Amino acid sequence: MDERNKLSYLEQLTNLTFDYTYLLKVESNDEIVPEIIVGSFENITGYSLEELREKNFFLSIIYEEDLVTFLDYWGNIISGKPETIITRILTKLNEIKWVKIYSKPIVDEPSGNITMIVGAVQDITEQKLMEEVLKESESTYRSLLESMGEGIILADNNDHILYVNKKFTEMVNYTKFEMVGKIGYNLFVDPSERNRIMVKNKLRESGVTDTYETIFIKKNGEKMDVVISGSPFKNAQDKVIGSIGVINDITEHKKNLSRIKKQKDEIDILYQAGKLLSMNLDVDSIFNTVFDVISGVVDFSELFVAKYSKEEKLIKYIYMRSINGADPVDVSQVPAIPLAPEGFGIISDVIRKSTPMILNDYQETLKKSKTLVKVSVTRKQEFAEDKESVSKPLSAIIVPIKLDDEVIGAIQLYSQNKDAYNSEQLVFLEALMHQASLAYHNAMLFQQAQEEIKVRKRAEEELTVSLNERELLLKEIHHRVKNNLQVVSSLLKMQSEKISDKVVRKYFLESRDKVNAIALIHEQLYKMRDLSRINFSEYINSLVDNMKVMHTLNEPVTINVFAEELTLPIDIAMPCGLILNELMLNALKHPFSSDFVDAKIDVEFSYDKSTDNYKLIVKDNGKGFPDDIELSSHDTMGLKLINTLTNQIDGKIELIRENGSRIILEFPPSSYFERF
Repeated sequence: MDERNKLSYLEQLTNLTFDYTYLLKVESNDEIVPEIIVGSFENITGYSLEELREKNFFLSIIYEEDLVTFLDYWGNIISGKPETIITRILTKLNEIKWVKIYSKPIVDEPSGNITMIVGAVQDITEQKLMEEVLKESESTYRSLLESMGEGIILADNNDHILYVNKKFTEMVNYTKFEMVGKIGYNLFVDPSERNRIMVKNKLRESGVTDTYETIFIKKNGEKMDVVISGSPFKNAQDKVIGSIGVINDITEHKKNLSRIKKQKDEIDILYQAGKLLSMNLDVDSIFNTVFDVISGVVDFSELFVAKYSKEEKLIKYIYMRSINGADPVDVSQVPAIPLAPEGFGIISDVIRKSTPMILNDYQETLKKSKTLVKVSVTRKQEFAEDKESVSKPLSAIIVPIKLDDEVIGAIQLYSQNKDAYNSEQLVFLEALMHQASLAYHNAMLFQQAQEEIKVRKRAEEELTVSLNERELLLKEIHHRVKNNLQVVSSLLKMQSEKISDKVVRKYFLESRDKVNAIALIHEQLYKMRDLSRINFSEYINSLVDNMKVMHTLNEPVTINVFAEELTLPIDIAMPCGLILNELMLNALKHPFSSDFVDAKIDVEFSYDKSTDNYKLIVKDNGKGFPDDIELSSHDTMGLKLINTLTNQIDGKIELIRENGSRIILEFPPSSYFERF
């Protein structure tokens, strides 16, 4: 292989996501000499190719603790086996980096000796650091993540999955083993959504957080609608090393919304249709209108309307009326007649052929007809297929009634005058019959719709009752949760009284305060009409009253509450209540000296329209926080909890030391939780 081909080969390998590739020459004395290196070798190791040639190849860059393992690996390469190893290297600046090395020996065909070794190297230091970060935090957060009701997925900057929780595996029906290490959007994202997900994931590297809907595909091929709240994942140096997504399955929610909307639209359509047709939804009314319209345009003495059942092949007269009659004839007792064979009935032939018929020599045609039974509207004698009045009409016209090009019946007109009908009258009658057929069809649908509306209204009423029952049940649940939490609080207090160790007892009482803070949230929910929000001003007053009862103070402290009548969604109120609880405990325990007079704590809660933020302020006129304590960096459990909860509600917190302490918490109405 000449130098150009060697270089081209290595460049192709480097393009396959490796950081650099190399070609090593194996001398006759088995000495390894670096010949060509393509890619980021010098950026990663700090060595140039010339420097590497001057040093022992292995001892120069392989980390000492990994050297024995690497030499075993290299022995396999020299023996002719291509292999891959993950090891550490030591750079020129004495930095330790993790690399993945793939090496393949090249055998000289005539001699059978290994003359060259070609390899590729990928820097996986960042991935290893990510793994270390995960290992460090795993013991702390694993139980929390595994118990969450939402799916959690953690991926590196190359979109390789590093972690999924149990809930997510249940969502997509893949095991953790099947997902970890894979690219998520290739595994379970709908193909039509993959490009959009790739763009969203790339935004994480810029620190962008957002929430969006997409489509996942389960292992069994079933599609599911999800909402993803994606956030950048950072290391201790605040560098984005991946992304974390919180996934909620909204498939059933969307189906329910679609189902409810469809039902409502159907009811509205039926209701509006009913109003529009309410003036003309009776069959007799429809054909009375037809009778009146025709009588002003076309000459006739008698009118018959028949409907036809294609399935039963029966003709049934539904309307009969004479021009001299005040009202239509009662047709309820008129029997249906079968569709006659061809040539055995005029109306049967019209229906069968879907073709109108004008008979201006009706009596001559009737003599040739094979129908033997005749009938008159006025005398209501026997009913047969072809009708004939006593006065013996001279002309007749029969027009099929169609709906969507299908014959559903026919109208028959008889005249005492000869040559009474022509093609123009036929066009008029066909147009009128088209309108009449729609009106008649709508009348039939209306009767069915009325029954369906009743059924749906009953279902709607049952649904309303069910929702009311669920609301009552949810209120009862909040009430019971509050009671249960109060029992837990009492148990913690009773247990703390038996503990002699002051530090342990302090932790028990602080836990009791946190349980009480949560219990008050459920108490407020029990009182509210809207079970998703609470009156936070009432909550503040309740929390302050509780603290006055539960904490015996060494000196009198006045606690003032200045709170606007505002409600907060439960997902904001819960962390905000716990933050207030911690701030109040700090204010009660630390700020006042023994000789302090007129000690007071003020709690303020308001909404700032200019910034579109809520503001919670706790201030006192005591000694204040020590100078060596900062809210954002101190490692006490209480301050850690405050910072964690502040981040959860997208808030910011500030400590001002001025005539005591003033702590200001600001957070937006649309919080981290509301975006899930």
